[in-house]
Amino acid sequence: MKRIVRMAAAVVLTAGMTTVAAGTAHACSCAPATEEQLLARADHVFQGRVLEKVVEAPQKVRYRVAVAEERKGDVPDEVGVVTYDNGGMCGVDLAVGKDYLIYATGDSSDGKVDTNLCSGTRQENAAPPSCRH
Repeated sequence: MKRIVRMAAAVVLTAGMTTVAAGTAHACSCAPATEEQLLARADHVFQGRVLEKVVEAPQKVRYRVAVAEERKGDVPDEVGVVTYDNGGMCGVDLAVGKDYLIYATGDSSDGKVDTNLCSGTRQENAAPPSCRH
């Protein structure tokens, strides 16, 4: 009987250590926002076509975007839009060749701005994102 108890304790201890070592998964969750709130939080809002997707760094991508119309802020005619490479980290997945309304933050003087799932970025003429991922 003691042997069974020791084996059970070893299984529980091992399972607990495996859970700690594996870490906790994180999911993106955004507070609901109106179009006015999204606009107020953004440094830049512009329409543009995605020309290219480039891996920027571990877990980051940069989309090269040709700007068609600025609605807020000042960005170059072609700007890099940087985001995480997965939705769990609030990254935005943009398709090359598609047009988007991009809500971004950051200083565009280096030719780059940042966006995420909570910013409001979406395909042109689409409804605002639900912000629950």
